[in-house]
Amino acid sequence: MDNKPLEEQAESLIKQQLLKYNFNVLKPSYDQYGADLLIIDNIKKQYSKTLKIQSKGRSLRGKNNLIVIPSKYVVDDFILFLYTIDNAYDDYLFIFFEEEIKKWNLNSKREYTLSLTSNNVKNKTFQKKVFNQKYAEEIQKRLSQLEVKKYTSVVIDAIFLEQAITKALGFYKEIYPNKIFLKPSIIEVIRNIIVMYNKYTTETKIINCNIFSYMNEALISEIKLNNIILLDNNQECRVYSHDTEEFVWSEVMEYLERVINTENVILVADDPIYQFELTPLKEKGVDISLVKFSGNNDSRFYIEGYKWGDIIYPIAQAMGLNDYEW
Repeated sequence: MDNKPLEEQAESLIKQQLLKYNFNVLKPSYDQYGADLLIIDNIKKQYSKTLKIQSKGRSLRGKNNLIVIPSKYVVDDFILFLYTIDNAYDDYLFIFFEEEIKKWNLNSKREYTLSLTSNNVKNKTFQKKVFNQKYAEEIQKRLSQLEVKKYTSVVIDAIFLEQAITKALGFYKEIYPNKIFLKPSIIEVIRNIIVMYNKYTTETKIINCNIFSYMNEALISEIKLNNIILLDNNQECRVYSHDTEEFVWSEVMEYLERVINTENVILVADDPIYQFELTPLKEKGVDISLVKFSGNNDSRFYIEGYKWGDIIYPIAQAMGLNDYEW
């Protein structure tokens, strides 16, 4: 059975209930450590306390169900909402916190599991977990007690990166006309950007890279599902591609608005429209590292106070050039 409509219904109901109790609720653009929704303490701050919400929806009509949660997700900032429906009149929204999930069965794959039936969701153990004002107050308490957690993301405007690769190839062919260059691999360019320009310290070993492109650009065709780049410091970068029929800059800014409270951002872009969009974020105290053209290479925007790096160098290294040849 396709659970997707019920999963969407569950997520919509959870968001509605959280908004009812005046929580700031955001939808991440990718699976952020098991989170379908995020509760943000203060959406106006650069870094904010955050709770991760996983949403599950299950139909119990005449069959058993198994809820499975990877153990790596179950930490102090993780909450599970479970929406069950049996018939037109029997539906419940349950809530489970970290310490409760850790009492479930743990299988050989390091996953916590919980069995659901029409009968057991009506017993006292389950009915005590129906979401209500008491649990809304508990969420607020846990949110206030959390430490601020910072993550790092690389956000790439694919139109700009494709232009930058073309420009770099032309630039270095003029300097070294007899040299044979490697075709720059997008994965290697991303790796070099992180190694050269990621100055942030993060709590997690995972860096997410989101590439926004217009209508399946050739550059993005290199990106396969679940691309993972292993870095030298035991970190890994997970690469996600996003195709759009809208303006790429608009998609990028929409994404940034969702993550600026929880993530350090390295933005790979160089278009005047970003100057207009990023200036208000700077005034809020948001710290974004820019990777763009330098002034000598026709940079199209500059915002005072933001750290920045030249995009040409990560590309040059991916072309096979040595440090002294840049």
